[in-house]
Amino acid sequence: MKTILQRAPSALALAVGLLAALGTSTAKAAFPGAAGLIAFVSDRDGNAEIHVMNPDGSGQTNITNNPASDSSPAFSPDGQRIAFTSSRDGNPEIYVMAADGSDVARLTDNPASDSAPAWSSDGHSIAFVSTRDGNQEIYVMATHGSDITRLTDNPSPDSAPAFSPDGQRIAFQREPPPSPFPGRPVEEIFTMAPDGSDVTRLTNNTADANPNFSPDGQRIAFSRNLFRHHKIHTMAADGSDQNAITNNIEGPCRDFVDDFDPAFSPDGERIAFASNRQGNECFSRNFEIYTVAPDGSGVVRLTDNAASDLDPDWQPLPPPLVLPPGNGEGEPPVGVPSTTWFVHRIVRLRRDCQRNRLRVSGDGVEVAFARRLPRGDCRLTLRVSTGSSGRRDLLIRRGKRTIRLIGVIRL
Repeated sequence: MKTILQRAPSALALAVGLLAALGTSTAKAAFPGAAGLIAFVSDRDGNAEIHVMNPDGSGQTNITNNPASDSSPAFSPDGQRIAFTSSRDGNPEIYVMAADGSDVARLTDNPASDSAPAWSSDGHSIAFVSTRDGNQEIYVMATHGSDITRLTDNPSPDSAPAFSPDGQRIAFQREPPPSPFPGRPVEEIFTMAPDGSDVTRLTNNTADANPNFSPDGQRIAFSRNLFRHHKIHTMAADGSDQNAITNNIEGPCRDFVDDFDPAFSPDGERIAFASNRQGNECFSRNFEIYTVAPDGSGVVRLTDNAASDLDPDWQPLPPPLVLPPGNGEGEPPVGVPSTTWFVHRIVRLRRDCQRNRLRVSGDGVEVAFARRLPRGDCRLTLRVSTGSSGRRDLLIRRGKRTIRLIGVIRL
């Protein structure tokens, strides 16, 4: 993203003023699951704010609503929290909030810039970029902001950390000297162990950035600068098998389009990215969010706004509930216990259980609350029309403001 900012700062810097000030790029991990909301950054309300939308682009909502710049949204592995960068307290720091924008908490407090948060796969750590030791390096901390540890120590700037889904590697970008273009820094993709050791260079193309792991950990999506314009590529996790997937644009402006900020969906079926490919204006400074299949087919535009929309990240949800059918007499399938406990997601409850609604991922799933139980619990019935039979009762336990579906399935 840095090279884009150098070429066309006015529009893109307005959309991501915070990132422009930092000169950093962002990257996240794609944690496996069902595809939930897409978080992104937009300046449509006058400054850089974090918005969310459905995977089809509907329901676009500003969830930060703050006079300061908010950017770099990164969903937690369970999809319930978003780490992000904000200058609301004077300089860029790392914050977390609930997926709906509530319950904001500050994690870092340093005179230097802290930015580009990325969750670990177990949800216990957050990697981020900081200039607290003089230049741009990658650090990691506990999710409540303690135990800050420096991972990189290099004269060149390091940024855009992204954990692999198995937690064994961190992908990042580095500006390895010397630059083949005097006065113009370049980036390459590297990986390292979670403790900062075993640094391995994956690309050698003078301008690769924004690494993002696929949910199975087998591929890395990234943006590559081709003749001063970025295109989305993917490669194997070891750096081999590098392929362009957004270099098939038609029209007079095909060579002047920038595609960057790739983000795999949690099911691995789509890659969200930011692009200025819309319209017939070459060198357009208006960026929108698109998705594309990993093979480069089926490009779909999600946002359509006069402002710039960029920096997407997907919310991972628990995969759809798929159960084998019973024997038609209320007995569970062979090998499946009659009671299965699991954690689904956190939602808010109204006082009346019957008036609540809970979204469950997957086709053919219906949810209806049945009755209120003691201690503020609610019992609901889940019907799954995927060949399975019988009722599945899910127990929802009320907390102070949110509840966790810990329920029980009875086949």
